[in-house]
Amino acid sequence: ICFINEYMGKGSLYECLHNQSKEKISWRKRIEIALTIARGMSYLHGTKPATKHCNLSSHTCYINSTSVVKIGDVGMSSLYDKGLESSDNNNSQEERNNPIWTAPEVICGEKYTDKSDVYSFGVILYELFHRTVPFPQLLSSDGNIKFIQDICNDKIPISFSNHIPTSYRILI
Repeated sequence: ICFINEYMGKGSLYECLHNQSKEKISWRKRIEIALTIARGMSYLHGTKPATKHCNLSSHTCYINSTSVVKIGDVGMSSLYDKGLESSDNNNSQEERNNPIWTAPEVICGEKYTDKSDVYSFGVILYELFHRTVPFPQLLSSDGNIKFIQDICNDKIPISFSNHIPTSYRILI
């Protein structure tokens, strides 16, 4: 599979959400970004054979000069038969290289599925609404092992800022 995109002049969604100036992004624009990513992932998951992204994050969503978001870096994707969890039994290291956006079951060594992409999308929603990542301790390499073990053992609850509307918390 080969995808070709135009030049994305505003860079990655991660850069836009986490830049020092923190340009204001309206709630309406945040929802528009979320819907665009959801539609793109729905398209990938709906192709025949279906495609998993396997590396979805705010780093792999790009914004063009007119502020339209597009999903990129699908080169790490893998094909799978619709309805099956995975066409292979192994997850490559590339699929697990970004623990913040990687589903806990994948971190714990299970197969990567389309549901794992949905988890990654949930992390992007968290970023869109908070303008920070949910587990900042994973940005550094210090102490990741214990934290990842806690994720695998379901010991890491996610917390939300009070300014996040309840309906958005439920969505995430």
